[in-house]
Amino acid sequence: MKTNFFCPKCQGYLSVADKVVFAIKKKGLDGGLLLLSPNLGEYTYEYHPSIELIEGEEIDFFCPMCGYDLTLEGVKKLARVKMQIDDKETFWVVFSKKKGERCTYKISDGGEKESFGEHSGLNIDILSINLLK
Repeated sequence: MKTNFFCPKCQGYLSVADKVVFAIKKKGLDGGLLLLSPNLGEYTYEYHPSIELIEGEEIDFFCPMCGYDLTLEGVKKLARVKMQIDDKETFWVVFSKKKGERCTYKISDGGEKESFGEHSGLNIDILSINLLK
């Protein structure tokens, strides 16, 4: 199974080798790169050792190619990207922007949701509203 992640604006691929690449910003950090696992529900990540990420702080995610803010419109605490499986099926992947909050959602165009992570119940009511158009 081949999985790719891409920017919802420029359609640029965010998948590189076995990571998903994001540009990030946060209070006190004007920019950096964060590499996440492409496996939904696996919360491993890598970033430059000079960057300090503190448990519970919010991180802003951007497309590293076009700079598009990946924040879910209307829900400041969540980000979203598109995911394509085997060059066919396409889904939205929505995830928390808060370090340590393990919640990820895979949402089909038809609205079916699959939840991942121990904190996935935190935002399920927000996602019952169709915010992904």
